[in-house]
Parts: sequence; C-alpha cells; structure tokens
Amino acid sequence: MRAGNVAAVFLRGDCYIDRMKNPFAELPPVPYLEGLHYAVRILLGTAIVWVLMEALGIGSPVWGLITVIVVSEPHMKNAWTTFLSRFINTLVGSAMGLVFLLGFGPHADFLPIAAALTALASIYLTRMMQGWRIGPVTTAIVISSALVDPAHGGVLSVALDRTVSVLIGSVVALAVTYLMALVWIPEADRAGDDGKAS
Repeated sequence: MRAGNVAAVFLRGDCYIDRMKNPFAELPPVPYLEGLHYAVRILLGTAIVWVLMEALGIGSPVWGLITVIVVSEPHMKNAWTTFLSRFINTLVGSAMGLVFLLGFGPHADFLPIAAALTALASIYLTRMMQGWRIGPVTTAIVISSALVDPAHGGVLSVALDRTVSVLIGSVVALAVTYLMALVWIPEADRAGDDGKAS
C-alpha cells in the first residue's frame, strides 16, 4: 500500500475503528524507503538550519527547524507550494498581529478576534487553502509576546525574527528537496516515471 493510501485510511478513520474492534489487528504497511527518504531530508534540513542560524546569530533556530519539517516534501512542486503557503501566511499573521497591537495595544481580550480575522485573511485574501493555520498561529505569537514584553520594539523584533526564521527554514527545505531529488528518487516516483515512459 502506498503512502497516499495509508494516509487516506487514517483520515477516514478505518484504521482506528479496526483497532478498537481488534487491538491486535495488523496495521497497513508503511513504505520503508519512502519513510527513510523523508527522515533523511528532515535530518539534513534541520541540521543545516540549526548550524547556519546559530553561526549567523539571526532568527530563532526552533522556528527554522519547524519550518524545515513542515515544508519538506518528496516532490519539488509540493515543496514549492508549501514554501509559498507558509511564508505568505507568516507575513499575513505578523502583519495582523502588529496591526492589532498598534491599534488596540497589548490586550489578551483581542487575541481571539485577531486570530479569527487572520484566519479569514489567510484563506480568502491569499487564496491558499494549504497552511492557512500558520497565519493565526503567528498572530497569536506576536500578540502574546507583547503581553509579556509590552515594548513595541520587542514586538516588531518577534515578528521579524519569526519571518526570517521561516524564510531560512523554507529555503533550506527547498534546497534539500531539490538536491535529494537529484541523488535519490523516491521509489513511488520512480515507479510512476516508469509507468509514464511505457
């Protein structure tokens, strides 16, 4: 069973229902090489981001690591789409957080409204359904940081730090995805290419 089919089974909940009926039932097989391919990309990407950001002293390595994990995809086209989605929604979330802070000040009461409006902006303004949650999460981070440190300079620093970290993590994830595709094509992709050639 291919990775997509396994994911579909989990999303439908069939696997959980079967496990409740029989906890010792055999789970669907996971493609070994595809899982290993993904793990190697994550290892390379997170190591590069951590060393790079620590050496340069810019951004937050943790957000860079998270971005590498989120953006990493076996296919370059999917990685590019995820990169655009995450970066654009981070910009939207940072901007909305700053607008609310400058307009209303650091008040926790406005956090739910700001998160909801950011979700609307992330979905309807960017027209990108993938990764829309990143927008409201970033807004929450920016506003909550102001609740701890009300100085506007600190808030702007958090927004810029988050944006820079996401950009670096995204670029590294794209580069690793591209380079890995040159030296190690996932088994499913090779099978698909062979089918097209015949």
